[in-house]
This record gives sequence, structure tokens and C-alpha cells, in this order.
Amino acid sequence: DASQFPAQLIVTAIRDVEGKTTGFLGIATDISQQKATEDALREAKSTAEAANHAKSQFLANMSHEIRTPLNGVIGFSELLMTTPLDEVQQQYLKSIQVSADTLMNLINDVLDFSKIEAGKLELESEQVDLIQLLEETIEVIKYAAAKKGLELLINVPPQIPRYVVTDAVRLRQIITNLLSNAIKFTEKGEIELAVHLEDYDATQGQGYFCFSVRDTGIGISEAQQEKLFKAFVQADLSTTRKYGGSGLGLVISSNLVEKMGGRLCLESTLGNGSLFYFALRLPCESGPESALTPLALQRVLLVDDNPQNLRILQGMLSHWGVPTIITASHGIEALKHLQKQGRFDLMIVDYQMPFMDGLEVMRQVRERLHLSPLEQPAMLLHSSAEDAQIYEACQRWGVTLRMVKPITLRELERALQRFRSSGNAAVISTTTNDPAPAPIGLPLHVLVADDNAINILLAKAMLAQIDPYMQVIEARNGDEAVAHYKTYRPDIVLMDIQMPGKDGYTAAEEIRAWERSEAYGRTPILALTAGTLKGEREKCLAAGMDDYLAKPIHLEGLRTLMLTHNPRLAP
Repeated sequence: DASQFPAQLIVTAIRDVEGKTTGFLGIATDISQQKATEDALREAKSTAEAANHAKSQFLANMSHEIRTPLNGVIGFSELLMTTPLDEVQQQYLKSIQVSADTLMNLINDVLDFSKIEAGKLELESEQVDLIQLLEETIEVIKYAAAKKGLELLINVPPQIPRYVVTDAVRLRQIITNLLSNAIKFTEKGEIELAVHLEDYDATQGQGYFCFSVRDTGIGISEAQQEKLFKAFVQADLSTTRKYGGSGLGLVISSNLVEKMGGRLCLESTLGNGSLFYFALRLPCESGPESALTPLALQRVLLVDDNPQNLRILQGMLSHWGVPTIITASHGIEALKHLQKQGRFDLMIVDYQMPFMDGLEVMRQVRERLHLSPLEQPAMLLHSSAEDAQIYEACQRWGVTLRMVKPITLRELERALQRFRSSGNAAVISTTTNDPAPAPIGLPLHVLVADDNAINILLAKAMLAQIDPYMQVIEARNGDEAVAHYKTYRPDIVLMDIQMPGKDGYTAAEEIRAWERSEAYGRTPILALTAGTLKGEREKCLAAGMDDYLAKPIHLEGLRTLMLTHNPRLAP
């Protein structure tokens, strides 16, 4: 009928007995159905890719839309906590903060899980100060542990290579997830974050860094462990009812560990706590090492009922060359050491101990043994939840130093150096909850560009907390931002990204172009955005901005950013 169709043609030579070609055999097969199937597959693949892109774009847009109102909820709650409130109001406000933080964590988990599923999650490689990363990670969750009365330990050998090459953001995310889970499922006892090095190859500068999080919580049975790394599933439905959560944290952590070349493992017994651990082979690099200054301490008395904490403190002090370190597991034993061996250069005392707490020990030292603060200097270790009630008592009993647990290598070193340089003249605090210093009152002009009225109000309130004399110029879109910049010449610019008319990128580019044409000095432009997808920071920097802060904005995060980019704010 003269119609055409696709065919597969196979031609074979026909040879006689002498091997001469005498003809050809051709076999043609109609492959119309095969071609139709291939076309259908290509179309399905294209449709799936479009759907996946649409899903990613939808998630990104929804993340932005949800983060914008959450920015107001979290920010104003944080500011309200700094005002006078009665006990009931404080409790209500804390509940608001916890709920908002829970919602934010859920958004982040869903976004991460979606990126992993779509194969869009990429890892970065950069030089990382491992000790600093672990200490900062502990800092984020230590208050949550303190509120539950949990002992939080960080066990990092002082001699471990300090600088490694890895993705700092993802490593911190994994460890934070494991620590948060440990706190959630532990009612009493302790949680320990530890790292040690195995199979170190000095010639190649690589080794296996083994990270672990151990808790004394509810534990997990063997049957429950099989469900643990499945998406949206918790080990036991009753835990969802009691503890909440989406069941995504461990799945994301496990996938991230695998993507980084390791495997997340678990050892647990129901009722006896859990141990999550993983090992990553990481390159080690040399970096700016902090000078190890001799502490001039010859004899130190450690008093703590937690044997693991005693071992960690001993390791730190031994690293600094302290020759004599005596330990006591409770206050009565410590007083006996003082009676028999006389004074020490320093005694480090835990607050929460059986028989008598750390402050009672210090009262006995001052009143019963008649040792003054100059004769027997002391450091008190306590949790952040106990800070308010301890400050006055430390002054009463002459406690020279006080530190919030967990004790980190860098913080302890800084505290001891301050103790040495102060000549033991007064109580030295390393906590962050002491009365704040007087505001710095410098007349800075800040341009805040945001199309959301609540966000502008929040930014103004936070800036007033940072510097009550700061002058704020408001812009509701990118066009106003450029015009106000040229008119008022502000000292710093806080720029939202998604705005009507000109967006934040375009506004920043026009400001930089105007600066170049007018030979005007470069003003810091800081992006404040609800966008959190990969490449957001790079796009901001490419547009001429100097830094990036994702919403919701926290007061301390904004304060740090402002101090970094405008030294006039520094005390």
C-alpha cells in the first residue's frame, strides 16, 4: 500500500562450498512497536524530569513562603524573651519557640530528603577546623541537654589532627541529628560525642576519623532497629506519640554518611542506651596551629562524680604538661585530699555531685579548711540551665572560674590562660548569660530592604537590640533600595532577595555599578533571604553582596554578621 514503517534489516552473505559469495540473505523485521515503546519511554522520561523539576521548584517556593512568616514568629519570640515576663508568660513563649523551631527543622528535613531522592545533593570539599566544628556543634544543643538534666560530654583527643578536608555543613548536620536524637530519647544519664583517629597514614596525610554519639537512653530492640533507617518511620509508633519527629533525621544522616564514603552503624539494647557511629577517610592538612602556652600549673585537683569526664579533663591537662593531677569522685574525697596534701594550684569542681554539690564543697573549703580564694583557686563546672542561681554563689565562696559544660579544649585553655593572666584577682566567668554590657551607641545608618512589613519591623527591633542608637532607613522594593542608597549613603545594607520590581540581586548589582561610577567606597551588603537551595550564597556573592544569612533570622546570627562587616560596632 506504499506506506512506510521502520524496520531492522539483517543481511548475511551466502557462500558455496569453496567459500565464494553466491548471494545474500536479507531478513527485515518490523520494529514499529519497539520504536513506539522507545518514544513512549523518552516521553515518560521527559515528563518525569519535568515533574521532578516542578517538585523541586515547588519545594523551594514553599520553603521560601513558609520561612517568611516563621521569620517573624521566631524573631519576635526571641525578642520578647528579653523583656520582663511573668513565669506563665515565659512558659507560653518557650512553647511558641519550641514549636516554631520544630516546624523549621521539619522543613529542612523534607528539603534535604527531596534533594537526596532527586540526586541533587552535592558535597563540598574545604579545609575544616575539626575541633572548632565539633565544639560549635555541641554549643547548639547543650542547653537542650541541660534542661533535661543530662550530662553532656565531648571527647576529642588533644593530639588529633585539627584540620581535615570535608563538607563542614553536612558533617555538622549529621552529628547534630545524632545528638538531638540522643537528647530526645534520653531521660537521665549522659550523652557523649567522641572522635578518634584510626589507620593514620602520615605519608599520604589521611586517616579514618571515627565519630560516635553514645547515650544512656531508652535503647532500641533488634526488631525496631530494622525499621530505623526507613523514611518517615520511627522505631516504634509509641515514640512518635511521645517524642514527636518525622522519622527523616536518621535516614538523611545515613544517606549523607554513605555519600561521604562511610556507613552509619548502630549498637543498642532496649533499655540500655544506644551508640551511633561512623568512620570517614579524610585528608588531613596543616593549618594555623594555636601556640601551646605553658599554664604554669603543677598540681591540679579534679572533682567529678562522672569517671568519663574525669578522664577527658585529665587528658586535656596532661596535653598541656601538668605533672600532677589528682582526682576525686565526690566532695568528701576532695576535702580529704586537701587536708592531707595541702593546697593545689587549681581545683576543678563539678556542681552536680552526690553527697554535696560543688558549691557546698567550696563552702567547706572556705569555712572549714579556711583556705581563701588566693590560697586555693577553684573552677566550677555547671550546665547553662543552672547559670542564674550559681553566679551569686560563686562570688560568695570565691570561685575564681566557672565554665558551662561540656568542657571543650579551646574554652578550657582560654579560661586557664585568663586565670593565669588575672593573677587570681576576681571571679572570671566564661558563660554567656551574665548581665549584658551597656549598649555601644554608635550612630550607624542601616538600609533595610524588604517587601514584607513584618520582616522590616523585626529587623528594626533586632538592630535596636544590637545598637539602640542605630538609624534605620526602610525600602519596600529593589527600586527604593537603590534610590535610598544613593540618597542616604548608609553604612551597611540588609537586602532581601525576592522583592517586587527589582529583586535583591539586581538592586545589589546597580548599587555596585553606581559605586564604581561615583568612585564611592564599597558598602557592605548583607543578603537576608528565605531561599536555602544550593547556590544561593554563590548567587548573592556574584551579584556583589558581601555575606548571606538565611531566614528565619536569629538575633545572635545578625549581631555576628553586623560585627563582622562593620568594625564600628565592635566593643
